[in-house]
Amino acid sequence: MLGAPVWLVYTRRRNIFIAFAGGSILGGITSGLVLWLGGALLAWIPTVVAATAIAAAGVLAVLRDVDLLDFPLPENRRQIPRQIFSQPPLRASLKFGFELGTGARTYVSATAPYVLAIALLLGGGSLGLPLFAGVGFGLGRTSMLAQRFWASNAEESERRLLRSIRWLVPASGAAVAVSGLVLVAPR
Repeated sequence: MLGAPVWLVYTRRRNIFIAFAGGSILGGITSGLVLWLGGALLAWIPTVVAATAIAAAGVLAVLRDVDLLDFPLPENRRQIPRQIFSQPPLRASLKFGFELGTGARTYVSATAPYVLAIALLLGGGSLGLPLFAGVGFGLGRTSMLAQRFWASNAEESERRLLRSIRWLVPASGAAVAVSGLVLVAPR
């Protein structure tokens, strides 16, 4: 019977993680769809101009992420309201995840999501693109919590994460730029 409370604590943690992940993914999809729909207003922009803008944004993003350029990103400098955390844990996790997943209510430290936003605005494409991008962004926001959730040693896990960010951030910016170019490439 001693194992029952441990199991119960793990189950609650797992359910809270699942709610957070679901909220992050839903938030990412929401932002992806808003950007994609907003792109309909920019459909008049020639493909070559859109591709050039996406590529330029990708290059600037990588240069910023490796500290060769320094420029501010448009961001919301407020934190997610504390009132969310006064709700029951599953609801709070879902709402907090959604807020983080949208990328509009909190700080986004990497530049790649901004390139992704430009690609969704200028790239057009099918409905699957904003859905896929939103799921990817939501999973990216969830990844930090996931590495902590499954880590046996939180401090070592944090050190590994900080070491990997040196190559991960520029690589993700480059991947988003290439994806954006593929998005607008003539078929």
